[in-house]
Amino acid sequence: MLAPLLYFIAIALFGFAVLGAAQLPNDLWLVAAIFPVFIAMILGFVMWIFAWSQFELPVSVGSLLVPIAAAVVSRRRLSTRDRFIAICAAVLLGLVCARLAFLAAGLGLKPLYITSGLPGGEPSERGTCGEGKQRRWA
Repeated sequence: MLAPLLYFIAIALFGFAVLGAAQLPNDLWLVAAIFPVFIAMILGFVMWIFAWSQFELPVSVGSLLVPIAAAVVSRRRLSTRDRFIAICAAVLLGLVCARLAFLAAGLGLKPLYITSGLPGGEPSERGTCGEGKQRRWA
């Protein structure tokens, strides 16, 4: 129940960042917003594909409708500088929600272990590194 909500929030925030950047009037503001928008486009698309395949229709479609309404409202109420700040804040909050969504969905929870690395050695679930010491990499 928590994972669909977090996916919805993260995708909506990333969608707002992309649509808000499309409304920036000056090219210099757009150049300044390239990095957050690039992150929002890639991560938002990947999360939307996963939400489309795993969760209900309201999560995947609704998360695309909410940013449209937010972008229309921000166009009338925010100045260019404030819109840029809102874009950066949306990406930052979206990244936090994305991380929490990945944890809630069970993605990224399995610890990784280093195997011995010897030729012909079979990797095991709990491999060894060095002189028999086990090291866990998270």
